[in-house]
Amino acid sequence: MVYVVFQAVDESRLSGFEHKFVSAFARYLTCPRDSSSSAIEQVAALFEPFLKKLAFLFDVRDASGNAIWPPGLDGLISGLRLTSTNLKESEVAYWQSQSVEDAVLRLAYQLRHKGAHEAHDYAYYERERNAYFVFAALLVSCKRLMNAQPDIARAIAHQGDVDMVRDLFVKIEELMEGPDGPREVGKPTVVPTRLQKLLTFSQRAQAIWPTCSSVLAEGLQSEYLAVKYEIAEADREAEIESYMESMRPDDY
Repeated sequence: MVYVVFQAVDESRLSGFEHKFVSAFARYLTCPRDSSSSAIEQVAALFEPFLKKLAFLFDVRDASGNAIWPPGLDGLISGLRLTSTNLKESEVAYWQSQSVEDAVLRLAYQLRHKGAHEAHDYAYYERERNAYFVFAALLVSCKRLMNAQPDIARAIAHQGDVDMVRDLFVKIEELMEGPDGPREVGKPTVVPTRLQKLLTFSQRAQAIWPTCSSVLAEGLQSEYLAVKYEIAEADREAEIESYMESMRPDDY
């Protein structure tokens, strides 16, 4: 879901969705609960463009080879094969025999149409429920597409590793900045420090990024966290020593 929301695309009709998503989500989180009706409608309006971007990013096509992302909500749900239930069905008995995931999609589908074509004033608890189920529908859509197409699941997992390693490169560079300025890290004369080993590890990882693996990502993250803790402890001890030194009398 995070990948779909924030991945940049060249298609003008889909670009900028991440800003729309963040804006709607932020408004929902911060608006007064007694005046959240319009915020909930904005959240519900995320459902259709999310599915469009999902279908576009993974180039999902119909049996004739046509891209499925341009049509409306009904065409998207059908093209992505998200459910075999009738989302237009309103009978309670019908939905009591369906899965929770299908019911989640039904509610998001219903809210999207109500927000676009009708005016509704929901009770407070219903507004919260509606927002939760829209976000749940986005997750269900991703889950079902990934289950149906393992190649997409593998691509997303790999992209997660790539993003993690990329972020770690930045974090490792930040370790070079100490409380009193840049740390001095020269060539090791005898035994390299753990920070020097991590810097070397990072340089080698950059040589193969973004064709990295989950093993590399996990190893780099583990070593980064260990070095970060080690440096924090060393900085703390140095601060204590400096304080104790400043407290000693001059003639001690």
